[in-house]
Amino acid sequence: MTSNVLKPVSVWLLLALAFPLGCRTHDAQKPKSTNPAELKRQADSARQSLDGLKPLLAAQNAKFTELHRQFDPLPPGLPGFGETRGSFYAVDEGLGRLNTKLIWLSGRIDTAVQVGDVAELTRVSHDIARTSVDIQKVDRLGLELADQVRPFQQEAAIKLERLQALGKTTCE
Repeated sequence: MTSNVLKPVSVWLLLALAFPLGCRTHDAQKPKSTNPAELKRQADSARQSLDGLKPLLAAQNAKFTELHRQFDPLPPGLPGFGETRGSFYAVDEGLGRLNTKLIWLSGRIDTAVQVGDVAELTRVSHDIARTSVDIQKVDRLGLELADQVRPFQQEAAIKLERLQALGKTTCE
């Protein structure tokens, strides 16, 4: 039942991460900051928020490294494993996009400071907050995937034991 929920959520997560959030306006239409102190305050706040995401994302990267150790050795032909395996790789791809998104958001902060655009810093701050929510979703999905892989690991171990009894060394 969880895998039925996981697949649509994974697809939604990938779509949300694939497309930049918010609209870009032409440079001539952007309001420029007349207050350098406000610009610096917002930029510092955005950078601090972005820096706060880095350890959260590092924890997810470590979790998915461990999940790879669990998923990758399993034979893709295990009955019922295709959907779970697909969900895992979809969420893993979303995690990769989040890693790249942090770099992109940092560049947006730098650009907004260079051109003095407080409105862009506000938009970046909103995108950072949404990214934090996305990291939480990846965390939840990772926990669900860890639970879902266990029966397949057990099934693969049983299958491998049977094959070894027949003199074969791999589970295909």
